[in-house]
Amino acid sequence: MPPPDPEPARRRLPIARVVVVIGVVVLGVVLARRLDFARVLAALRQADGRLVALAALVNVTLNTVARVRRWAALLAALPRRGAGARFGELATLYFASQAASNLLPARAGEALRVVQLHRRHGYAVSGLITVQLVETLIGGMTLGLLALVVAPLPQTPASLSAALFTFSLGGLGGGLALFWLARRAPAPSATEAPKAEARNEPIASPPSAAPRGVARLVALGRGAVARLVEAVGHLRSPRVWAGAAVWSLASDVTDVLMVGLVLTAVGVSLSPVGWIVAFVAINLVLILPTTPAQLGVLEMGAVAALRALGVDANAALAFALLYHAAHVVPPTLVGGILMLKLDLGRRGSDETAA
Repeated sequence: MPPPDPEPARRRLPIARVVVVIGVVVLGVVLARRLDFARVLAALRQADGRLVALAALVNVTLNTVARVRRWAALLAALPRRGAGARFGELATLYFASQAASNLLPARAGEALRVVQLHRRHGYAVSGLITVQLVETLIGGMTLGLLALVVAPLPQTPASLSAALFTFSLGGLGGGLALFWLARRAPAPSATEAPKAEARNEPIASPPSAAPRGVARLVALGRGAVARLVEAVGHLRSPRVWAGAAVWSLASDVTDVLMVGLVLTAVGVSLSPVGWIVAFVAINLVLILPTTPAQLGVLEMGAVAALRALGVDANAALAFALLYHAAHVVPPTLVGGILMLKLDLGRRGSDETAA
């Protein structure tokens, strides 16, 4: 009996992305009717390049340090083979993963992180995947905290307050729920040896006589859940979560600073509360990965948010393009170069082992 056809499962995610992309295109067409592209180009030409460059510098320095430190705080709790990855290696891998995610669909950089850390340091794949989930939820928690602070303020438009409240409850609630589960997960033994998955073995090598059909899916599901529960157990310490949350909030603050710098560069005057509202609203539309580097998605979210804040649509689009460029271009250039370094390092280690 042949195995079940996997194609229907593979089609679900692309179809969902197509629906999201169509929605973005429709929103873009609606917003484009209000735009005067000659004025957008004029706003781009008149923008203060020094402030945009400063925003890009903040991104590749302060923001990157905070994000890598958040990642490192979670990785430090995982079991591994030998010494853990140091900050310099994590920063290199972070930039490389940023380049991969910006150039390829489906956040390919996240897979790059897992593969590299599994091969180089023997972290369990389930643990690395769990860290990515926890990292995302902690980021949602700190974003939700910012949203909760600004949502009731009079400077926040009523049209955005409900969305910000909803986002804050979802972000804070999701993070706290996972922390509650982590606290109740069985604590791993301090002397427990790393699992076979944490050793330097291929990530996927199913046995030739593996069960097929429903039995195989059930077995795979149980194994995956068991490994994830085990991984969550390593992240049960409040100190681990607190350290990651502090660095996550630091990353958000530097990102809000980038918003303020680029808004000032295009001549838009908003209070710091407006910067935070714009930052959180932009991240609302970036929850699901759609296009590589979220091209078009970020711009539409930024224009919609800034329009609600009373900003001219043309200046809003100029801001969105420059803010997006400050986020994408420098990390992609640096990450592309560092990706070659990672590949050469892997080849060198393979040749040494041979």
